[in-house]
Amino acid sequence: MADEVRIKPLFFKGVLFFLITGLVLLLFQTIFQSWMAPDAYGPDLYIILIVYLGLNAPLTTGVILVAALGFLKDAASAGLLGFNPVLFLIVFLMASRIRQKLDPSAPGYLFILVFLFSLWAGLLNWAALYFFNGYPLLLPDSFSNPAVSYLVSVLLTAFVGPFFFGLLDLLRPLVTDSSEQDL
Repeated sequence: MADEVRIKPLFFKGVLFFLITGLVLLLFQTIFQSWMAPDAYGPDLYIILIVYLGLNAPLTTGVILVAALGFLKDAASAGLLGFNPVLFLIVFLMASRIRQKLDPSAPGYLFILVFLFSLWAGLLNWAALYFFNGYPLLLPDSFSNPAVSYLVSVLLTAFVGPFFFGLLDLLRPLVTDSSEQDL
């Protein structure tokens, strides 16, 4: 019953809002974050958006939206085509399963959820790099090690997560229109 109250359908304006938000976050992360946070020490705002959609979007519309956001990220990167949609779908479906068990409106829950999902996405990413490219898994022996930079990024993502969720919660009523048909 509580799940039905919290999960509202995403209409055309809502889907468009999240697609534009994903594009802005992608531009921010690819252009500006490298200037502000060298060595990849920065929050992954895209994962926060995917977790937010997993906790708040309806399943069918959310799956389509998350797949589109994944292909958008694939188009901007020179990685394995189709990897990000699959990764984002896994994170989205796991988050949508968790939302049935608890109501993560408290910042403490959000911090833990974003931390775990960001860590999980990174581990899947590194496992795929290791499996497909033979990328060596490095143990943290210095602060410039990729594993250390990723752990710092995961912590920053977890700290930014509750604030980002609050911002999206404030903006979401602006794009909700009950007169449109659900996608």
